[in-house]
Amino acid sequence: MDTSPSTVVHLMDETAETDTARQTGETGKKMALKKSLWVIGGVCAAAAGWIVLGPKRTQAVQDLARQLETAWSDHHTQT
Repeated sequence: MDTSPSTVVHLMDETAETDTARQTGETGKKMALKKSLWVIGGVCAAAAGWIVLGPKRTQAVQDLARQLETAWSDHHTQT
């Protein structure tokens, strides 16, 4: 039996997957589907975060800050 670290880790992963499948009653196909759905969901969440918090949003916030600063100074000079 090969006892290299990669073989031991692979055996541990297989044991963990079979233990999980035994506890939840899932087959290998269901577990693979569930894992792939989690991966797809994670990628979609990362893409949405990148779109929402991208560089354009930072630029818009900076523009709004400049407008607020100008409006604030105009307000104080008029009164």
